[in-house]
Amino acid sequence: NIQSSSAAAAAAAAIDKPAKKPRKKAVTAKSLGLTKDEFDSIKAAPIKRTLKDIVKKLAKQVDEDWHDGYEDQAETKGEWFEAIQEPLQAVLDIGVGKKTALLQCNEVLKIVS
Repeated sequence: NIQSSSAAAAAAAAIDKPAKKPRKKAVTAKSLGLTKDEFDSIKAAPIKRTLKDIVKKLAKQVDEDWHDGYEDQAETKGEWFEAIQEPLQAVLDIGVGKKTALLQCNEVLKIVS
């Protein structure tokens, strides 16, 4: 009777414990079949940083001269469009063309949108 109650307690404890999650594998250029340059071209952090800096610059320009600063503001908007050109091309080449690194490509698209 003692054995059955300890077995029941062990079974109850096992039910309460969440299952261990499988360890995530590190995502590398090699694991995705990409070169280092290709992999670097779809890294979200540098793209996000660059675009954020441009947006801050534009916000500052608008705050300083919202009425007559349209020429500088238009130039800054042009910088933003130029900055998204390479990452979007990388998404097309890698995500669509090579059909790989879809998670990373999705992150790039979310940043740009």
